[in-house]
Amino acid sequence: MEEPGISRRPSIYYRPINPNDLDRLEKIHRDIFPIKYESEFFQSVVNGVGIVSWAAVDRNRPGGYSDELIGFVTAKFVLAKESEIDDLICYGSSQGEETLIYILTLGVVETYRNHGIAMSLINGVIRYASGLSSCRGVYLHVIAYNNPAIRLYNKLMFRCVRRLNGFYLIKRQHFDAFLFVYFINGSRSPCSPLEVAMFVVNYMKNGIKSVASKLVRKEEQGLKWLVCKDAGCVLPTQTKPNLGLSSGEPPLQIPNGTLDLSLLWYGEFTPVQKERVQDFIESLNFDSKEGLDPKVSAWWKVVESYQERYEVKEIYQQKKKSNGTVAPRIKVKIVRSFVDEKMKYGTELTIENGEKLVETAIENMSKVVPVVLLSAQVRSHGLGFCNKTCQRYALTVNGIEGKEKPQPYVMVSDPEVQCPGECAWPFHIANEGPHGMTYQPPSGEIGADALVIQLATGLSDVATNPALTESLFKSEPPYITEGNHISSDYIVDPATKCTRVFGSGAFPGFTGRIRVDPVTGGAFNSHGINHLKFLIPSVWDPKTKSCWTPM
Repeated sequence: MEEPGISRRPSIYYRPINPNDLDRLEKIHRDIFPIKYESEFFQSVVNGVGIVSWAAVDRNRPGGYSDELIGFVTAKFVLAKESEIDDLICYGSSQGEETLIYILTLGVVETYRNHGIAMSLINGVIRYASGLSSCRGVYLHVIAYNNPAIRLYNKLMFRCVRRLNGFYLIKRQHFDAFLFVYFINGSRSPCSPLEVAMFVVNYMKNGIKSVASKLVRKEEQGLKWLVCKDAGCVLPTQTKPNLGLSSGEPPLQIPNGTLDLSLLWYGEFTPVQKERVQDFIESLNFDSKEGLDPKVSAWWKVVESYQERYEVKEIYQQKKKSNGTVAPRIKVKIVRSFVDEKMKYGTELTIENGEKLVETAIENMSKVVPVVLLSAQVRSHGLGFCNKTCQRYALTVNGIEGKEKPQPYVMVSDPEVQCPGECAWPFHIANEGPHGMTYQPPSGEIGADALVIQLATGLSDVATNPALTESLFKSEPPYITEGNHISSDYIVDPATKCTRVFGSGAFPGFTGRIRVDPVTGGAFNSHGINHLKFLIPSVWDPKTKSCWTPM
């Protein structure tokens, strides 16, 4: 039977796989994979026996196919201590209880590829895993010749940690595999650059070749291993630079100084939307004693506190040296803002067009964070939105000499139109879980205040992600001193970790403690410039090990 074509305006929806998908699931596996899967596997998937799964369907697909699988991902839980990456996990006090999610299969039918569906499915797995306190990572195997899949996992910030020789046996022929891992919930603490340097110096000085042979694999295998003493982890590096790290650059640096933003308004926006975004950004560093508390700037100071993850020795222009734990300010300012109402790349965005938008926002400027805001006219499902994803903040680009490097950015769609049940709560009824109470937005426009919530989430996640911020320095970066380590209390995506928490006492369906303006009826939890009111998301506070709330 011929595969039905793609709809003119795909509306991708994600749901659990169910028993009605059995035949379709088996067919897609036969068509895509060179490996045969037994019937017991499919029965376990559709019945949820030891396997979690997600399906992608196109609600606009004609001919009665609106609920037929066009993509899927299947995965299972494994105990971290029994996994093949047990040596890469940093255990806490609950060692032995930590789990991992292993992705079994991922597939999208050919006619629906390059629409961001696979990326959305993987993001769904990551977000699901991140919500489980005992889960330490998501990992998978990729056959060595599957370059599209390898590029996908690099874009999603997975780490290639090993190459496994002869892992797959297909038609009597062996093929190598790469092992990719996405670490979550504080499971990973990379070595500091100084530790790496000290290791190399000691090796060269003492000539301990017997030790080196245990740490260094053959170069053609592409991986070298260094022991991280403080964390008890193993740090892999590749002979070719891995995601975003060119040769000689430290893997982590501290976002210090000025965070310059280049705003691209893609499509038509209301004056209130533009004003709210600009006022919120100006409020991040508004520390005046004037005005009411709590302030937006207090929330931003929690973001800045992530710089305290290191003990640092800072060298400024005057060459003054000081040791200790500091949290330098991150001054946020808009250096450029322009509008593309004609929408040069159309209204149906793909991953490729999304990357072009980021490049357009950067133009010829260096050390800026492009902020791409998508209007209500733009359909952003192809970028992976609307699958528990309301904003995006990283991609991989080619840097100097063709070496790949991560490009930090923030991209937000219009939350009032694009998946409001996920991205506009509590101004819109939630699409899952307890609906709870909905509130009026403080500005009077849902599309403006929900946009601020998602922008705040994206900015905080970018500013605290050490793998992305090393390129944003406006001055000489701090030197990292001996014995540094990253506490597991400092997590990646601290605002995403506290999704749908706006005040103390929050629980599913309840925002927590917030205020309501008696005049306008707008809900808020913080104040900005010119006595403006905002509702902003909570952010994970590494000091209290909880979601920090303004109220």
